[in-house]
Amino acid sequence: MDKAARHLLNSRTGPSWFSDSLRDHADRPISGFSHGTGGMGWALGLAGELLAEDAYVRAGIEAIRYEQESFDPGTGAFAELRDHSAFDLPADAPPTTFWCYGAMGIGLSRVLAARWLPGPLARAEVDAALTVTRAHGFGRSQCLCHGDFGNLELLLQAATLRNDPGLRAEAVGLAHASAARREWACGTVSEVQVPGLMTGLAGIGYGMLRAARPDRVPAVIALERPGHPHPVSALPLAPDADTSPAM
Repeated sequence: MDKAARHLLNSRTGPSWFSDSLRDHADRPISGFSHGTGGMGWALGLAGELLAEDAYVRAGIEAIRYEQESFDPGTGAFAELRDHSAFDLPADAPPTTFWCYGAMGIGLSRVLAARWLPGPLARAEVDAALTVTRAHGFGRSQCLCHGDFGNLELLLQAATLRNDPGLRAEAVGLAHASAARREWACGTVSEVQVPGLMTGLAGIGYGMLRAARPDRVPAVIALERPGHPHPVSALPLAPDADTSPAM
């Protein structure tokens, strides 16, 4: 873990990461959980907590702060930092909202990093991510990576953070609606059924277990372990960090 975290720390472009594979469809580091800055920043910060390495925690916070620059609190919109033409997407395509990329993953990173990011901006980002995910995150693929059962995780994690049984019930309702579909839609070309975890049937089944018993089934896409739904407490924030009330 320390070797991987040290590599992340030393390979940053400014406060974030800009890999060669991204340069073909973006002109700066993008937002998101798997492909984007928020998830990498959270993972680095979490490694810092587990390893008691303050530099990792602070670098993780810096990365998320960079990503927050792409959010407009006035409109509740997350800026699209990819070049749509590289993906044959129309300029007016609906917001992307997946675990791997887009609003859901951004919101998830803010929920998981809530102990580092108190204050109104992160709360507004979570609210906006919930709104976008509800509107555009369901009814296509059902996979964990970029589908229904991955997107449910934002509601489940936010429900825990905010102690909101309404969000929990909403997630269960969405899970039932997805499970009632006539065919399983994997996250593959033409939704071809495959057995895998992140894009296939195993992940869809796991997502249903997670929705049914989030108290007993850990969130694999949030790096939870059985019996350890929440990471250890954060190291102290820097003196100039935002210390307004948490989400």
